[in-house]
Amino acid sequence: MDEMSNAIRVSLVCSAVVCMAVAVGCKRPKQEFDGIKGFRVGKTTFKNAAARYKECFPVEDGDKRCLARARKLAGQKALVNLYFPSEKPDARLEEIWVTVQRCNVAKTMAWMKKTFGKRTTENGPALTWKGHFAFIAAQVPGPDGDCQLNFVNPKAKHRIAKLSEKLAEQAEQVKKKQKADYSQTP
Repeated sequence: MDEMSNAIRVSLVCSAVVCMAVAVGCKRPKQEFDGIKGFRVGKTTFKNAAARYKECFPVEDGDKRCLARARKLAGQKALVNLYFPSEKPDARLEEIWVTVQRCNVAKTMAWMKKTFGKRTTENGPALTWKGHFAFIAAQVPGPDGDCQLNFVNPKAKHRIAKLSEKLAEQAEQVKKKQKADYSQTP
């Protein structure tokens, strides 16, 4: 009988360990983002983008910009620009610039919170998330009322610095505009 009791105890302990392992194994960490549907910073090549979108042209600093089809982001029309460091076929995507025209701020903020989780920094309308696969910056809303999201390869430090500086300037413009609008309210 003692052998039977020991066998049952061992069986119960093993079952409990297996159940705990399954429960822990099913809980996955939140996925990190590195772009939007079809485009991944550090992965998508110029060759692939140029084959899909014929509108690729040179911009400042020798970069190449490709215009992608409009997409939906938080149920809103979004224009997508892709930036590559060169037109070499194997050049990797460094930045995805998304503009949500006539942005609904509440919908966009809710989508970003659900999609990216807790933000790393916030300076008024300027928000950032720092991940292993992408630095994500958002201007919600931007000075013109559109919302802007940028997915940048974290290895492209020069792009992140330039973008951070631009976001800080735009955040100040938005704050001044909001302050001016508020002071004119009766």
